[in-house]
Amino acid sequence: MNYIFNFVFILAVCFFLPYCAAASDRSAFIDYKVDTIKIDAGQSNPGKIYIQSVNVQSGNGLNGVVVKNINSALRVFLDEFKVDANRCAKVMHTGPWGYYVKFEKVIYSREYLSFVFEKQAVCANSPIDDKESLVVSRESGFAVPKDKMFMTELPHLIKPQLTTKGRLRLADSALDKMLKDSTKNLGGVREGCDLFLRGTSYSAWVDWGTIILYPEFIQSNSYCQKEYTINTLE
Repeated sequence: MNYIFNFVFILAVCFFLPYCAAASDRSAFIDYKVDTIKIDAGQSNPGKIYIQSVNVQSGNGLNGVVVKNINSALRVFLDEFKVDANRCAKVMHTGPWGYYVKFEKVIYSREYLSFVFEKQAVCANSPIDDKESLVVSRESGFAVPKDKMFMTELPHLIKPQLTTKGRLRLADSALDKMLKDSTKNLGGVREGCDLFLRGTSYSAWVDWGTIILYPEFIQSNSYCQKEYTINTLE
């Protein structure tokens, strides 16, 4: 019980302190506003729900229609968090709980804008520490399915499976490349992670010359839970 209480407390503190999130992002070309939405879970429910929303004001090469479409895609994406948070609030809790979604970064790349959010929660006494991403087209502002984005960047690999949560399940050839490139780019993949990484699904987004893959949360304090990479410019 103390573990769950401490986890919820850390979530609440990190939500309001910027140094708990990544300090750098490639957002110099985007002007945006971040607001925090607090959702009332009811007087009889002591949990807290905070979700940060993002509204793009302008961006290099983005006209008004594209900006409008990006913001529409962001609203739809964030509404999914609200549904998930309300679902979390309704399950049986025997201890502290909370649901926090914090905007981490926006990455401006050749064809896409990638918005990355941290999701940290305790639901049904189980902790969750994950990342979710929205990838939109710079040309249209519309959301791009992760499997389509993946094949545009890496057309020579086998198309990944798109899960009902919008995540990717990679084919063996893509997993082999991810492990190889991550070893090169990140200085190695921890021993013992291979089996986990081959059996999970991934949130994905685009950085310049790289697809970033973040495995679905399985357990707290896992050294396998980090951003992995596949190089697209070779």
